[in-house]
Order: sequence, then C-alpha cells, then structure tokens
Amino acid sequence: MSGPSHRRFDLNLGEEAVSPSPDNIWRPSFISPTGPLTVGDSVMKNNMTAAVVARNLVTPKDNRLLSRRSDELAVKESLALSVQCAISVSNMAQCLFARTR
Repeated sequence: MSGPSHRRFDLNLGEEAVSPSPDNIWRPSFISPTGPLTVGDSVMKNNMTAAVVARNLVTPKDNRLLSRRSDELAVKESLALSVQCAISVSNMAQCLFARTR
C-alpha cells in the first residue's frame, strides 16, 4: 500500500446485503444451519461458525478450482489460502494501528 486509505467501509448488514446484485460483485453469505451468523458468533469458540466462515471466504471461482483437486491437494491449497488471508488481515490491522498512532 502506498499510504493510508481514507475510505470508510459500512460493515452494517442492510437490505442491500441480502438482495441479489445485478453487477458482477461477489458477496459472501454467512448462513449456518441455525441461521445467519451474527456479531455475537465466535470463530474461536464454535467449530460450526469457523467452518461457515472458512467455507464462505473462498470465492465461487476458487471453489470450482478446488473441487477439481484431489482431497490432499485441496486441503494443502486451502491451507495456503488461509495463510494468505491471515497475512492480509494482519497487514490491514498493522496499517489501521499505524494510522491511529
């Protein structure tokens, strides 16, 4: 990143998050067998929540690519993807932390 971003993201779930998008933007849906995930759900404390979040972090194209792999290769590539996601989140957190200093 070249510098801090002045973009503000609205993380509130509104009606637009539920309605289908006419454009070509992927919007993951975090629906579990018991209903939609809420801010009170924890990935750290609930395996089902962790599985729902992990499953929906993969884009539809990545999902198709992984479905053609052997189980062992799919697990390895999913793990690599998880590491990449964790690094991205860590980098974002560091940037946000640096901005607040």
